[in-house]
Amino acid sequence: MPARTARQKAGDAWRVNFSRVESEFDYHKGGYLRREGPPCDNWVWSPQGVVNMHVPEMWGYVDFSDVASRYSTGD
Repeated sequence: MPARTARQKAGDAWRVNFSRVESEFDYHKGGYLRREGPPCDNWVWSPQGVVNMHVPEMWGYVDFSDVASRYSTGD
């Protein structure tokens, strides 16, 4: 079965989000153990309104265009 791919085109808007979860660790006996007590830190690209990354209705939009931005690398 061929792989299913989605290709963006000018005028498309996709909902996306980016997340980073970071916990505190201590070095212990040659390895790392997650520190007890403090909760992990969560960073997201768009406000969620809830602590749950699995709510796509709260994700931000990326709008695709065929117009180069001033940040384009030319690649």
